[in-house]
Amino acid sequence: MFSQPDRISIPPRGFRSTLAGRRMSSHPLGHSWHRAWVLVLLVTVPDVAKSGQSGLQIQVNSQIQLVANSAKGSSIFQNRCSMCHSTQEGGPNKIGPNLRGLFGRQAASLPEYNYSNDLRGSGIVWNSQTLDEYLADPHRGRRNAKMAYPGLSSKTDRAEVISYLVQATR
Repeated sequence: MFSQPDRISIPPRGFRSTLAGRRMSSHPLGHSWHRAWVLVLLVTVPDVAKSGQSGLQIQVNSQIQLVANSAKGSSIFQNRCSMCHSTQEGGPNKIGPNLRGLFGRQAASLPEYNYSNDLRGSGIVWNSQTLDEYLADPHRGRRNAKMAYPGLSSKTDRAEVISYLVQATR
């Protein structure tokens, strides 16, 4: 049915190295295009990376703001948090305290809200990192915490909520 060829055709010498096995090291720009691309990214996204003794380090707060989508954070906040917390200036305390002016504020510092003793004695000052840790597990290290919510297990969801709160609580 099928005829067998008399000879097996072998590609000419050098064919494999020039076409099939072509690597970027044989690119006219070599590896410098990669270095240039990394430099462009670092220049266009200021304050994201810092060089230290251990090399390139990404700061936590900058990372959260880069990855986060505040529109999604608003949706998550409305669905999971707004029944207990408000963000409006002069808004009421609900089951939980009003979050207006949250960032930079000492935890349990609103005089018109009755906080748990654990939170009063925590010494927390709210920022992106402390809020991320708290939202991951509000009961960690606080047996008598009043917040009934178990926390947000998704790092992405926490980052998006924090991104929303940065804007909504100013």
